[in-house]
Amino acid sequence: RVCEKGGKLRMVLKSGGKVSAQSRSVLQMENLSGSEYVCFHELVRTCQLFASDLCLASPLSIVLFAGHVERCSEGLLCDGWMRFAADPSLADAALQVRSAAARVVYRHVTGSGQASASNHKDMSAVHEVLSGGEDR
Repeated sequence: RVCEKGGKLRMVLKSGGKVSAQSRSVLQMENLSGSEYVCFHELVRTCQLFASDLCLASPLSIVLFAGHVERCSEGLLCDGWMRFAADPSLADAALQVRSAAARVVYRHVTGSGQASASNHKDMSAVHEVLSGGEDR
C-alpha cells in the first residue's frame, strides 16, 4: 500500500516493512498519490528492500482478482488482510462480478463454452461494471 507519512509517500508491505521502487522501474514514487495499492513482481534486498516491475492496482481490481475474497463486517476482506469498506449491496455485487469474471477466465483458459449464452451474459456483466455502466 502507498501511504503518506510525514509529508512523504511510502510503500508499506503487509508486514509493515518499508519498500522502495527499484530505480529502473517505470512507476516511481513521485508518480503515486496516497491511498493507492501497488503490485510488484519481486522484492530484491540490497542495502534496502526494493520492489521491481510496479503497477497500480485499484481496490476494484484487487477485489476481482485477489486469491480469496469474503464478506466481513466492514465490507470485503481480500486474502485475509486487505479490508475494503462497502455497504452490503455493493459487497454482494462485487462478489457476483468476481464470480462472473472467474467463469469467463475459466472458459477462456479451457476453451470451453466461449460461445454460450451464459458466457455472453457473464462477459456483459463484467464489462458493464468495469466500464462504469453501473452506479454502485
